[in-house]
Amino acid sequence: MDYLSEKIKEYRDIIKILRTSLNYTLKSSILEEDFYKNLNYAKSLEREILEDILPLYREKEKYKADISLYKYSLQGSYIERGFIENIISVREDIYLLSSSKQNTRFLLLDRENKTYEFTDILKEVDDRVVYFKKYNKIIYIFTVLGKIYALNTENIDKFIYYGEKLDIKELDKDSDIYGFETLMEIDKNKFISIEEDRVELFILEKNRLNYKKDIYLNIDNPKALKKLSHAKFLIGDIKGNVYLVGYKDGNFIVEDKLNLVEGEILYIDIYSLEDDRKIAFISTVNNYLYLVDIDKFKILKKFDFDGNIYKTFHNKNSLIALSDTGKIYLFEENLKAINLNKNRELSNKFIASGSSLADNRDYLLFDIDGNLNILKVNRLEDIEDLRKISLYD
Repeated sequence: MDYLSEKIKEYRDIIKILRTSLNYTLKSSILEEDFYKNLNYAKSLEREILEDILPLYREKEKYKADISLYKYSLQGSYIERGFIENIISVREDIYLLSSSKQNTRFLLLDRENKTYEFTDILKEVDDRVVYFKKYNKIIYIFTVLGKIYALNTENIDKFIYYGEKLDIKELDKDSDIYGFETLMEIDKNKFISIEEDRVELFILEKNRLNYKKDIYLNIDNPKALKKLSHAKFLIGDIKGNVYLVGYKDGNFIVEDKLNLVEGEILYIDIYSLEDDRKIAFISTVNNYLYLVDIDKFKILKKFDFDGNIYKTFHNKNSLIALSDTGKIYLFEENLKAINLNKNRELSNKFIASGSSLADNRDYLLFDIDGNLNILKVNRLEDIEDLRKISLYD
């Protein structure tokens, strides 16, 4: 008898004891001393059983996850006509975003009424943004021309509702900083950027960005960056190589290298399984998407799509992948693995940018026309979802 069968038998036995106890109570009007102890034990057993069978029900075709896209209506007088390029959550249903038109502004989301609204642009930020990073209530804004702004979000409500001025300061920087194409945080206040054939380090110190020109890593045509963990990151190059790099004691150290394909690495994302194992989603030219086990630094799976995957988002046991053919693919975590849900995809959906919604399973997505959509993942996520269906179907 397997472990689950033993649990179910034990649950049935305790239910019989509870029924016998209740029948005795109906006759004697006396509740047996162990009744509540047995009842609580039965409840805990039931929960354990449901948690064990939940992954099994997810595998059934009838209960496989589905995805759907809902368009929200724009309210207010402000319109954003550029592609949305960067999004960061400020707090629930308030986001800071930037566009290809060099506009930086807030997005206000009303999920109850399925509407959204833009604020006026932040006039102090007059350049195209390449990266946002939030530390507590301060959002640092990095631009393509090398400007860095510190935005204090403490009085954001007064700005949104009363038009009061925000606290935005341009920071000092080294005179050798001319601009950024790609930027990414690798550790608290430490950032890396791609510059031709090398990766360079910048450190934010006392509201000043310092360029550590003597600390760099030579890589032939680096293209894609992704933070992995504390002071570790992945970098992909134009020849299909992916490097696992650490930063320690003022040096970059290449810890491992993996060749995926003769061609450019387009995009890298990191997904953490429930057991804390990390999986890299790495897309390349020629329509390939690789799943790489970070601990072993080996390929787990390879997918060949009908277009190149240019971006992914993940949230609460799911990941969506965006293809340049306009398709949205769904990956799900189940039974300690993440797999492509081959029967669930959306077509003709060209998405410019997006973000996961921290408080649920959904995603906020802007299409190339600037419309806001919410992508919902309908999935058996927890045992409360399981209670809503017939377990005997």
